[in-house]
Amino acid sequence: MAEVVTFDCYRTLIDFDLEGATAAILGERLQAGGVDRSELMRDFAAMRFHAVLEDYRPYREILRRTLEHALRMHGIPARDGDGDALVESVRRFRPFPEVPGVLRGSRSATGSRSSPTVTTT
Repeated sequence: MAEVVTFDCYRTLIDFDLEGATAAILGERLQAGGVDRSELMRDFAAMRFHAVLEDYRPYREILRRTLEHALRMHGIPARDGDGDALVESVRRFRPFPEVPGVLRGSRSATGSRSSPTVTTT
């Protein structure tokens, strides 16, 4: 019988710092209008959550559109390329430093010759 190990990927295995990436892209625009960063990020997260409950769209499209809507909602001028910059940031997210070793260790502990299955959620 095959053994399968699953993990929640984002913020467990992958350092998925979307808030930090968003703040870096917005830069001074975030402070310029007196925008409350935590409110913007909360609204942006809520918009992404609701977007994934709708008909399927690629996540890159969800990021682009919900970022644009969140910026508009908070009176921050959107720039061409903000959404693309955020998508590119996500592509550069990496595992937390201890993750590769732990995954290798779980493989040897179970005697498995294959890597665990990772579920991205």
